[in-house]
Amino acid sequence: MINTPVQSLLARASACIKAYDYTNADQLVTQVLKQDPKNIHGLCFRAIIAMENGRKEIALEAIKKALKLGPRIPGVLNNAAAVFYKCDQMARAGQMWERLIEIEPRSEDAHWKLARYLIREGEFDAAEKHLRTVLELAPDHLGAYISLSNLLKNTGRIEESVAAYRDGIRRHPNDMPGWSSLIYTLHFVPGCSPEQIFSEHVEWGRKLEEATTCVARQDNEPVPGRRLRVGYVSPNFRNHVVGHNLLPLLRKHDRAQFEIFCYSDVEREDEVTREMRGFTDKWRETGKISDAELAQQIAADRVDILVDLTMHMKGTRLGLFAHKPAPVQVAFMAYPGSTGLKRMDYRLTDPILDPPGTDNFYTEQSVRLDSFWCFEPVAGGPAVGPLPADKNGYVTFGCLNNFAKINTVVQEMWREVLAAVPKSQLMLLAPKGKTIGWLAEKLNVDPARLECPPKTTPLKYLAFYNQIDLALDPFPYTGHSTTLDGLWMGVPVVTLTGETVASRGSASILTNLGLPELVTTTKEDYVKLAVQLANDLPRLRELRADLRGRLEKSVLMDAERFARKVESAYREMWQKWCEGKTPS
Repeated sequence: MINTPVQSLLARASACIKAYDYTNADQLVTQVLKQDPKNIHGLCFRAIIAMENGRKEIALEAIKKALKLGPRIPGVLNNAAAVFYKCDQMARAGQMWERLIEIEPRSEDAHWKLARYLIREGEFDAAEKHLRTVLELAPDHLGAYISLSNLLKNTGRIEESVAAYRDGIRRHPNDMPGWSSLIYTLHFVPGCSPEQIFSEHVEWGRKLEEATTCVARQDNEPVPGRRLRVGYVSPNFRNHVVGHNLLPLLRKHDRAQFEIFCYSDVEREDEVTREMRGFTDKWRETGKISDAELAQQIAADRVDILVDLTMHMKGTRLGLFAHKPAPVQVAFMAYPGSTGLKRMDYRLTDPILDPPGTDNFYTEQSVRLDSFWCFEPVAGGPAVGPLPADKNGYVTFGCLNNFAKINTVVQEMWREVLAAVPKSQLMLLAPKGKTIGWLAEKLNVDPARLECPPKTTPLKYLAFYNQIDLALDPFPYTGHSTTLDGLWMGVPVVTLTGETVASRGSASILTNLGLPELVTTTKEDYVKLAVQLANDLPRLRELRADLRGRLEKSVLMDAERFARKVESAYREMWQKWCEGKTPS
């Protein structure tokens, strides 16, 4: 085969693109297109280079020309999908992958990318089909196992999800992030005991720490009273539950006593990110560096206390904490559980989440604040509306939690509640597709009694509570931020508390709010209380009028008190380290 000048230029351009040398690649591609303006490879390269350089218009123009010349060439379709996706033309990207599958029905990559797009769009039924096709074509495809497991969890099929995770871990025993996702999911499983959850955490942590060496760091000055360097690590310094929970603490930190570092894996900054920056002494973008590299950076920053705000949730950086880059390491805010790492020294919690006798379920030492939460409502949110039942003539129950929490135990209790309160409605956030029909069958109700508003903005989500009379908490993973949101909007919640820490979230909030009577300890009492309140409209009106003010006066919204308690905990941790004592 004769190697023409154009082919030689394309080969060199391809090598530059693979090396992320887009400047030289662009120059080479320009030469190609001068000699052959209709060269499909050159047009695709031009689109890719422009896309990577943020020149969307040039990228789209080039890829559209390539598509006209080769509308059924797999390589062109694949490049077009990537360009459309990165240029925020998601539907066009999906169309390209669909067309590619028509041409190459056994392309695991096309099925995989289309499945990821469909998940992003909330089309879980279609996504599941393509994920299963990927696993038929490539049984060891790690990403497909993780995505399928997450999809099953988010559509309420929690037992299937756990089975899929375990299958993936069996095939990929060194996939620590996948195993981490399973560990988080176990908190959602009815009947999974604290002992079982702890055992899985310990095994995960042991394996990670055995494979990870501690970084060599500069000696931090063991002076108890000096200004401390506190570092927060998260991918969620943004419009996210963790971002909103952290803001009051950052705002109220005593900057004379604490120097604040934020290590941010945020992909897209927003107004919350920008506000957080203003309360931080050092802000570092860390999304593109490894755990080992970030550990070296933190050690170089001489951070004294390093706080993980993600744990086993999406975007976890526990691999960083396994390197032990700071003298004192703390888990907080993501959820009130354990990391499984012995190198994580402490976890912040409260006395209701972790009553006496629970400390042996964590690898960290539990440090109890007044409250695990410091709530700050979204700015510009709606006012509390009148009780919906007065206008509707029937009671509307609600649960705006993650649908992953709607398991067989929850379905059993809700079925009894809905049967005992005729004409009542249930509002919940559910995935699109077959889920609603499936849930209606499980609850033995007409699907018309289920109201499922679409995914929306934070402010519109809050407004949904003005259509709800009484919230029904899930179990064993109760509402946390959703409970606080509902209470802020005047909606009381009936909760069931259990053996695991995740099952005591709403109990902690309600107890701090002075409403322990809304906390039940058996399924029978949960159903009884929900039915009783549904038939007591005067009590619901009273609570609706009182809850926001009650919340504002409680420790749950006392940011100043919360910051001092957290800082006091940090000081005690640091004092102990200075004295050479280890966490108990």
